[in-house]
Amino acid sequence: MNNTNDLYNRWLAQPDLDDAVKAELVSIAGDSDAVTDRFYRDLEFGTGGLRGVIGAGTNRMNLYTVRKATQGLADYLNASGLPKKVAIAHDSRHNGELFARETARVLAANGITAYVYPRLEPTPALSWAVRYLGCGAGVCVTASHNPAKYNGYKVYGADGCQITLEAAEKILAAIEKIDCFDDVRLADFDAAAAAGRIVTIDEKCLDDFVQAVYDQRVGDGAGIDALKLVYTPLNGTGLECVKKLLKLAAVGLAAVLTAVSLSACGADRAIVVCTSDASSLRDAQHTVMELRQFGSGRLHLVVNRVRKKMLKALAAAGHYCTVCYGAEEAIRVLQEYINLKKIDAGKREDTMSEQNLMIRKNGKVKCIIFKE
Repeated sequence: MNNTNDLYNRWLAQPDLDDAVKAELVSIAGDSDAVTDRFYRDLEFGTGGLRGVIGAGTNRMNLYTVRKATQGLADYLNASGLPKKVAIAHDSRHNGELFARETARVLAANGITAYVYPRLEPTPALSWAVRYLGCGAGVCVTASHNPAKYNGYKVYGADGCQITLEAAEKILAAIEKIDCFDDVRLADFDAAAAAGRIVTIDEKCLDDFVQAVYDQRVGDGAGIDALKLVYTPLNGTGLECVKKLLKLAAVGLAAVLTAVSLSACGADRAIVVCTSDASSLRDAQHTVMELRQFGSGRLHLVVNRVRKKMLKALAAAGHYCTVCYGAEEAIRVLQEYINLKKIDAGKREDTMSEQNLMIRKNGKVKCIIFKE
């Protein structure tokens, strides 16, 4: 069945279709471009696993494409001599926990024990768990550096490393044989957990990982007991690992904060960096609003990889815009920018360089833009 409309109709006709998936499919009824974009291909599986926009269809990350990939992984493992155990982790992206649970359900239904972290953890902790628990593979639900609308499904080998090209080709061959509705085996999560086929990864696994990292330290740690930190993971996965590591290092953690505004409470100024895609700009705007206690002259916005259209729009609105190539030039321009802010506030004598004269626009400095 290659016709995108046929695939669309088949998905929509599935009994017990996930509510979010069904709602999205209903919303694009009659929109041929939207239907085609979601069904013209399957998400590509390679050495990095799957990665794509979250949504409905064969070309999206959803519980059905995750189940299909996991069934293929299970078939690959069951046909190999690898241990029938898989470690699973996820980060803070949308549907991360859901995709991790669905992965565990499929593995359990195929006679493979799924070891699942009880909360979000960073990818290195997943690689550690694969080797620590003697697993045949690992799955980390993450889209790495991609925008917020993406999620991913990264598969790791028994060595805790990204799978080889040979392994990826074998897993892909297994996946391509699977129909995401008819061929996927699925266990009840709670029943599988009670039967020992889904296991929560013990805290000792993470403790031993952090200890192994700490054992790689250099220097004698002199003076570290006087160090005090304020730390926030923002939307990241590092919270538990960082807290454990700082405790081992005997660092005085002044506070662990999840609010952006509190995380910067001890700073003299704040520079918010984002990319030019819509989701990143929205996040930057939210962050700037939370950091408004810094006031004029101490809060700066840097947009990386900016588009020409945005440059023109910002310039037309009275903002200063410049393009920097490389870190050194960006640092220099930022320093000039900060110096001008001090001059404008009457805190520094106005001894502007030629670059300063270029940065000042209509007597004011508002915003600086750069890209690599």
